[in-house]
Amino acid sequence: MKIKWIAAMPVLAAGMLMASAAGDAVPLDISACAIVKPSGGKVPKVVEYAVEELRSHLQLIVGMDIPVGTGTAPSGMFPIYVGIRPADDGAVFLPEEARWRIAADGVWLYGEDKDASGATAQEVALNNDSRPGTLFAVYEFLEKQAGVTWIEPGAAGISYASKTALTLEIGNGAWSPKLIQRKIRLAYKSDMRDMARADGNIPDGMQFADEEYAGRQLDEQIWMRRMRMGSSVHLSYGHAFTQWWARYGATHPEYFALNKNGQRRPVSASAADRIKLCVSNPDVARQVAHDHFFRDDGTLKNIKDVGYNVNAIENDSRNYCRCENCQALDVVLPGEENLDIDDRVLSDRYVYFANAVLTEARKIFDEHYAQETGESSGKVRVLFYAYSRYNFPPRREILKDGVFLFLIPNLAVPLAELDQYYLDWKNMGANAAFLRPNDLCQDTGMPVGFESHMFEKYRLGNQHLALLGTDYDTCWGFWPTTGIANYIMARAMYRPDRPMSDWDNEYFATYGAVSGDIRDYYTYWRQIWNDRIMKNVEKIHAMGAPLDLFRQKVTQLTDQLYSENDYDITDAILSRALARPPPDTRQRARIQSLQLANQHNRLSYRAVIANRLASASGVTEQRMAAQNLLDFRVAHRLDLNIHWELLCYLNDTYQDNAGLMRLLGTEAPGQKTERLRLEPLVAASRQVTSLAARPVIASFSPVAVAPGGTVTIEGANFYDMAGVLVGDEPAAWHRESAERLTVTIPANVPETGHVTIITQSGVSVGSSTRFAREAPVSGLRQLSNQIVVNGHDLVLTASAAGVPAAEYAWQVLTTDAGATWQAIGDGGIYNGATTDTLRISGVEAGMSGWRYRFVATNGVGSPVNSNAAVLRVEDDNRYPRPVALAADAAGNLYIADDSLSTVQLLAVSGTLSTFAGLPGATGMVNGTGTAARFDRLAGLAVTPDRRLVVADANAHVIRILSSGAVAATLAGSAYTPGAVDGTGAAARFNGPEAVAADAAGNIYVADTQNNAIRMINASGSVSTIAGAPDGSAGGADGIGIAARFRLPAGIAVAGSGTIYVADTGNHTLRAIAPGTFVVRTLAGMAGGEGFADGNATAQARFRSPRGIEVDGGYLYIADTGNSLVRELNLATGDVLTIAGRPGPGPTHGMQAGAGTDSIFDHPRGLALDMSGNIFVADTGNAVIRRIAPDDSVTTLLPTPFASQSGGGGQGNDGNNNNGGGSGGGATAPWYFAATAALIALRALWFNPKTVKTIRSADYMK
Repeated sequence: MKIKWIAAMPVLAAGMLMASAAGDAVPLDISACAIVKPSGGKVPKVVEYAVEELRSHLQLIVGMDIPVGTGTAPSGMFPIYVGIRPADDGAVFLPEEARWRIAADGVWLYGEDKDASGATAQEVALNNDSRPGTLFAVYEFLEKQAGVTWIEPGAAGISYASKTALTLEIGNGAWSPKLIQRKIRLAYKSDMRDMARADGNIPDGMQFADEEYAGRQLDEQIWMRRMRMGSSVHLSYGHAFTQWWARYGATHPEYFALNKNGQRRPVSASAADRIKLCVSNPDVARQVAHDHFFRDDGTLKNIKDVGYNVNAIENDSRNYCRCENCQALDVVLPGEENLDIDDRVLSDRYVYFANAVLTEARKIFDEHYAQETGESSGKVRVLFYAYSRYNFPPRREILKDGVFLFLIPNLAVPLAELDQYYLDWKNMGANAAFLRPNDLCQDTGMPVGFESHMFEKYRLGNQHLALLGTDYDTCWGFWPTTGIANYIMARAMYRPDRPMSDWDNEYFATYGAVSGDIRDYYTYWRQIWNDRIMKNVEKIHAMGAPLDLFRQKVTQLTDQLYSENDYDITDAILSRALARPPPDTRQRARIQSLQLANQHNRLSYRAVIANRLASASGVTEQRMAAQNLLDFRVAHRLDLNIHWELLCYLNDTYQDNAGLMRLLGTEAPGQKTERLRLEPLVAASRQVTSLAARPVIASFSPVAVAPGGTVTIEGANFYDMAGVLVGDEPAAWHRESAERLTVTIPANVPETGHVTIITQSGVSVGSSTRFAREAPVSGLRQLSNQIVVNGHDLVLTASAAGVPAAEYAWQVLTTDAGATWQAIGDGGIYNGATTDTLRISGVEAGMSGWRYRFVATNGVGSPVNSNAAVLRVEDDNRYPRPVALAADAAGNLYIADDSLSTVQLLAVSGTLSTFAGLPGATGMVNGTGTAARFDRLAGLAVTPDRRLVVADANAHVIRILSSGAVAATLAGSAYTPGAVDGTGAAARFNGPEAVAADAAGNIYVADTQNNAIRMINASGSVSTIAGAPDGSAGGADGIGIAARFRLPAGIAVAGSGTIYVADTGNHTLRAIAPGTFVVRTLAGMAGGEGFADGNATAQARFRSPRGIEVDGGYLYIADTGNSLVRELNLATGDVLTIAGRPGPGPTHGMQAGAGTDSIFDHPRGLALDMSGNIFVADTGNAVIRRIAPDDSVTTLLPTPFASQSGGGGQGNDGNNNNGGGSGGGATAPWYFAATAALIALRALWFNPKTVKTIRSADYMK
């Protein structure tokens, strides 16, 4: 293939690697490399940005441009494939996964790529809703193979060594995040800037120009992405009740906290958005849950719009409720009785509230959504902050499963207390935790050295709680002073399993030969936090007004925490580094930046010493110190990577600690009339008396115990025992040691619950954790009777409850007269005989009547047999190959079968007949009924006047069938493929596979092999409305013929005139606007074959979708390659699987069941009726199936399940082991039979008393 290269260069010496084994290190000449990106279709923007990131970094390293192109690399050049998956890697990606392969013939960098919104490739790649797997793979390559490190934002923060060759390690690799959210909040964002500039206290010369600010903002965003910040999920959370007073204050004052004044109202008008709730009021919990699921007018919201996560995060303020009911929820320990409510531990009332909201939310879900969705209310979760006075672990209340806890522990807490803090939360039910601390906000702009303490705090949380994610507030942007903390915490989120020493070593290594000096520099400053602040932490916390925040207090203690000697020592360390054999230019510049920052910090120290609240300095000294600091900042504003606006703002809000407001005359009148007097800090920790350590449960043995049995509990602090509860029942116990108990499980306890250890250490409930008592298997899955066509596969699935988990063994009873069930073993036609999924390959006709069941056992009680599924095998001479369906307004269903080359008509009366074509006879003959001939029927549509349009693919024509089954050619010339617009026979098509009709009588054609969408108007004139006239394939959106498609094979038209296309070869769904013919991608990603539900473009993936139908606000899709039926909510853009077995890899076969319990085999055609049923041409299984509004799936054709006597009955795949249904009676050819059930179904269409439209068909009626 000839390729076009972005950067031309002469071909150098061959760069191919010598064939090597995995793990071998081999050299590669960078100048002989070429970057190869995907060709054809729509390349994801995240891949485009990944290509640019790789190209620009390699250009830095080698000092010359690296060519970029598509297809193959020029002869003699070594290819680096970006966004291109090796042909033999078909494994499903994990969320955000990056993969790489380094081999003798090339490098492959690729991953899970999903574009979110954004105008440019860079904007898309930096959008946290994107999945930039390939970009992350590029970063892995640059770090591990090219030696690149990003120590801070901006070009100066890129550490690399200039070189002409890389040493590559042969082999494969992958990275995917352990945390589903990795987040450090940005400093350069508009709300922060507005806050910093609001009072006008930022000196002239220190404000950024808008362009400069935007550049710094972009640098910060890019750095975060290079650190692999991102998210595998979308969580919306924050203070939830800021509008509640405006909404409910007048009508429901009882919802709100009873304040100090005895009123349920805000303490001031300006505090209305921060008013606290009366969390003991059950109506508040009900209202929170109600508001999540219901609109203001009382109508129910769509679950796809609101999601399953209920935000119950309280407003950010004090002024907690003082009513008796709320106080009754608090657990007050001895000595706390006289504390004001705002100073008490209020965690129990708030855990009670979160649990109550969860209970109410799940009630609503069970009542209004469970039946519709087929999902358990267990999916509903409540998001809850542990914050302020409810940051502490509760003392009695236990978090329910389903509460997502966002922990906000204080950084200024000794590590031993933090360790116990996490354990206590864990013991009180915290099993789904995020860490959302304000640690980075403790940055004062001075060197504080808090990174090692911060890392240990994070490590302990991860160790005890297996954190789900992080959200750190905020990276202030003082990079040359405290940037190392940002770096270490970002790397800790990237790889939570690694120790801090790894990140220290990585950071310091960027300084080359003087890395030891830089280590000494940062190690020196760590004593500020570890030795000076933490030794006095209680005294600092005790400092009172006007100092509210810990970091404000620290700045007022500058004279006791720092000295001039600190700056002398650290300056000497940096001078020593520069005096050594010179590092490279970039390393030298970074050391000089550290020197400059240290000078700035010394001047800041002097200014704070003179201007802090306790200062005795005179006005002249104060002004001089402030002026020297300001002059330095103005002179070096562009030399240091510091967020100057934010730093000046902090100086001001920390009681003008640097004197800048006083210097500039912007200090508020009377602001410093009272001076603060501080007691000296102590040099060593003072002894602190604390409560005895609470008991901790570490493990159970065994994990499941029957009532009356004993369990051994191991843990710690089993002192002064007062009792043990199992559930709510007291249990007998024996203390073997402080680390070991044996407990007898009492009778009448629930199957799952909690074990609670109670001690007399002043804390009533010491430790609580989950247990499971033994339970025999129960709740076995009910198997459905199965209809399978001879030669096709059958899948049966087992499930059962029980503790321990059940094991399964499948059995077969080969004849109705047989008396013995036989165990099945793997081999021959069976696979999975001792698992929960049995696959029977190539079912044979002689197996009809066989019965299958599974035996479930778990060692508790006796094995339990499931019900029996009776197998009916249709003879292999009787099955068709249905590929397309169409329904008319009268209730008739048309079936196109490309094996029989016929169109079948299932009339509303239940009669099935051949409408057109002769079974087994192919050709292109117009005629009436069976005199007509077709050659690969592919698509059907019904016109407003009840004619049937047929896509005759191999004949390359569009046919029309009148109500009398008279076939005629509407457009195209038989067996003359082409791409020509024109009228009637003058037009040309190439393998058209789908047709649709609108209200005006226009017919739309998916002209598959021409990669185009065509329109036939009422006069028979054919025009190309979208796609290239020359048949060029691609995935680009655009207007009309500027857009590109790849083998479109499905089409539907809405009442609005919008045309929907299944762009099969691109694995996407497209929409064409009426009139303008603007084409846009609705769902999926061009070339992004796979399976995923979720947001249409950011998450959802398809595999060769074909048949589609539109129903008002929903598009239904036969996702053929995934063997699924799915729906796209056109309003929200959410994609959901409604039938078929979803999973990382397609599950093909045949299994009856409801919704996602059913299994299909490459379904191709869909049709809708007015009762909300979806009919599916289950092509690979050679049957027609119906998905009812309740998601039950029924096999309609061939003959449904019937008793031997042919009596009446259900006639579906229900759980009736004796069969049922009609044994025949239809005046139909031998290969189909009508069913009583279907006749009854069709009759419903015309009975207004029984019809309830759930999915109202959006075709012409």
